[in-house]
Amino acid sequence: MEMWKSRGIVIGMLVVLAYGAPTPGGAEDRKNLQRLIAEAKTSADHTVAAAFYREESVELQKEADQHAELAKKLASEAGGQAPWASHHYERAEHCRKFADLLSSAAQEAQSLAKIHESLAQSSAGEQQ
Repeated sequence: MEMWKSRGIVIGMLVVLAYGAPTPGGAEDRKNLQRLIAEAKTSADHTVAAAFYREESVELQKEADQHAELAKKLASEAGGQAPWASHHYERAEHCRKFADLLSSAAQEAQSLAKIHESLAQSSAGEQQ
């Protein structure tokens, strides 16, 4: 249980870093979605949760890919004679690390989607 809690915290932190804090207008919707996921019991609940995590995974991976591309660009520009060139190494390393974190979060979201899909199937079997 502790492992899932820490995964959720990591994903939540990365989502906020990647997309910013939820807007005040969307805060209530996000709160309701979090409640639905935490209290999911029916097949429909788990299906919604799985869809959320699948979408989250796609968005996180897109962000990871963007950071990886930026890291490549910065690394290729590093090492020149211009005073700013040496800073590209540091920025490229930051982008590489952030891309790795986002990619890991995307994988975790994908795993959570699979878990909720499995729970949805189990719940559907119990309801019949």
